[in-house]
Amino acid sequence: MEKIFTGNEKISIGRKPYKDKKGYIKLKDFWAWAFSNLLINTTRGAFAEYIVARILHLDDKPRNPWSETDIVTRNGIKIEVKASSYIQAWEQKAPSKIIFSGLKSYRYSDKFGWKKISNEKEYHADIYIFCVFTAKKKDTDILDLNYWDFYVLSREEVRKLSDDSSSISLSKIQKHSIHPIKATELRRKIEEIEKML
Repeated sequence: MEKIFTGNEKISIGRKPYKDKKGYIKLKDFWAWAFSNLLINTTRGAFAEYIVARILHLDDKPRNPWSETDIVTRNGIKIEVKASSYIQAWEQKAPSKIIFSGLKSYRYSDKFGWKKISNEKEYHADIYIFCVFTAKKKDTDILDLNYWDFYVLSREEVRKLSDDSSSISLSKIQKHSIHPIKATELRRKIEEIEKML
């Protein structure tokens, strides 16, 4: 099993912890430096994946950004997590339009160095969770899950609503009367869908 770091591990030279004028350098110092801006698209996406994994009690192994889907439940159900936001890390004149992309991809194998093993893009997940940070002001606390909406769809719903496309807009999801749920309802909703699959 892959090691999960706590963040308290010290950077070392050989086996001796490295120390400079500020003191010892811990792994969490790097995490804070590299990943504190959760409005950056890639970081926000990883954060949303973590929130979903944590809510489902599936955060016991490190994230693998190269895996076919983001999360696999204990019952083998594959989940893809997509995240978006009205506000971005950069300056904006207006809130962003919410579009979730990358829903379909080629099938890869890591057996011989991540080689493509399909010529057609396809949906890999059984369940898609579209996470929306709903705030419209940059000073809103992105860690407050009250500002996050979650739209949970099956693969067939995604295929149908997106017209078998690799992307879908939030407005299209909402147009089909699919309502968001909050973080506190997410586990129950996933369990409901799992029973139907």
